[in-house]
Amino acid sequence: MTRFEAPTRTRRRGLAATALALVVALLAVGSPLAASADVVGTGPGTVSGTVTQTGGEPLAGAQVIISNSIGEGTIFNAYTLSDAAGHYEFTGLEVGNYSLSSHNTNFQNVPGQQVSISEATPAATADFEFAPFVVGLGTISGLVTGDGAPLAGQFISVQNYATGQSQFTVSDENGLYEFSGLSNGTWNFASPWAPGYQYLYPAPVELTDAAPSATRDFPFVSYPTGTSSITGALTDAATGAPIQGVNVSLYGVDVAQSANAGTDETGSYSFPSLPAGTYVLNFFAFDYLGPSAEVTVAEGETVTFDRALVATNASISGRVTGPNGVPVVGEYVEAHTEAGAFAGAVTDENGDYLIIGVGAVGYTLSVGGPGTPFDRVQRPVTPVANETIVENFTLQARTTGSFGGWVLDVNGEYYNEPVCVTLFGSKNKKPLAEVVTIGEDFGDGSWSFNDLKPGSYTAEFRDCDDDPKTKFDKVFLGGVKKHKDATYVTVVAGVDSFENTVTLTPRGH
Repeated sequence: MTRFEAPTRTRRRGLAATALALVVALLAVGSPLAASADVVGTGPGTVSGTVTQTGGEPLAGAQVIISNSIGEGTIFNAYTLSDAAGHYEFTGLEVGNYSLSSHNTNFQNVPGQQVSISEATPAATADFEFAPFVVGLGTISGLVTGDGAPLAGQFISVQNYATGQSQFTVSDENGLYEFSGLSNGTWNFASPWAPGYQYLYPAPVELTDAAPSATRDFPFVSYPTGTSSITGALTDAATGAPIQGVNVSLYGVDVAQSANAGTDETGSYSFPSLPAGTYVLNFFAFDYLGPSAEVTVAEGETVTFDRALVATNASISGRVTGPNGVPVVGEYVEAHTEAGAFAGAVTDENGDYLIIGVGAVGYTLSVGGPGTPFDRVQRPVTPVANETIVENFTLQARTTGSFGGWVLDVNGEYYNEPVCVTLFGSKNKKPLAEVVTIGEDFGDGSWSFNDLKPGSYTAEFRDCDDDPKTKFDKVFLGGVKKHKDATYVTVVAGVDSFENTVTLTPRGH
């Protein structure tokens, strides 16, 4: 049986968003999806293979996932399970490039595979061989405390990213925990969190034959207190009425602090006993826009910060057509504000869309661009409270392409420290543009240059901070140090080349 998600065209919100969408799809494999036969389309292509375990024994019930390779425009995911003979098959595939992966919770992770379907070669094969988890002799143990006292019931988990193996436990009444039966390798902790205490970011543990046991304590410390306060009240911007039940979160910009408060029947909230410093407030109100705010409070000062929230009772509708007037189906239309609020909708079979839950403030409507076959069109709009405004779009065939990829460390994992990426064109050795991998791309090591004219491009990767712990040698795409040896990628109109990776080597290695 194949689990199939109908093809849709999606607008890329950046590499990380697409990667996240694919991860969500993988995690959702076990959830109910519309079922069909092995046919996933009307194309000539077929991908099949066999899933086995070590020794060649067929592995039944393994999940196999197929999706368009990033940059193919139309994005879809289809899912199936291997049968009793370990066999799986997808048919009806269009010509193009596809990514396949397989997953079984009782076995180690296996690498994904890439296949291509063409008119000349419409059939492709991808086999997967799973190895069982290794039960080792390793142990990790430690003590969980809160301000020096044992902290019971604290959830702790570890995972070996290379194999996919994981364990979890909770601290006992004495604050003690232990993991056993761990294999050699790097074990990473999910950042533990205890209410009322500062966050911890434990370093991973490396287990080897020479050092099969390790200790990792978790000494939670309470947030500091002070003599300052932030108070305020939230009201409806249109009516002036107080808004009850809003969750207001606070975290320190230059001081360790995190707290939450709710508004009462008068719309009031309060954060007492704060140290002096600068804080970010976030307002989570159902049916209201809740942009964040930055507030600075001095020692012994009480700052009153009131905010009138805008209700999300407006809508935007319209029709999206192509250059020939034909409705564009499955195109994502997004509305976003300068403060970061956004909403969106996908066009239906008539090219119509309806975005609900927007406020009567200035938005930018956006449709097309990277990940679609159309040029991006953006338009400022101001919705009207309790009304639906109409904005139609006529899209033109895309004349630009995109160029991007991921930065990896020597272990093949995403490099999550800042990396400066500089774009060069083949006809001009002067830099054309620069991006930083962390921050705007959620720290997953991704980088991209969009809306590029067709041509050949390469990229240079260099350390853009002064932290000696994260320094690495400058490198060009292709893993070379000299510009003249760099790998150039041809960017084609309407195509997104987002599969370009580079591995960074620590300086001095």
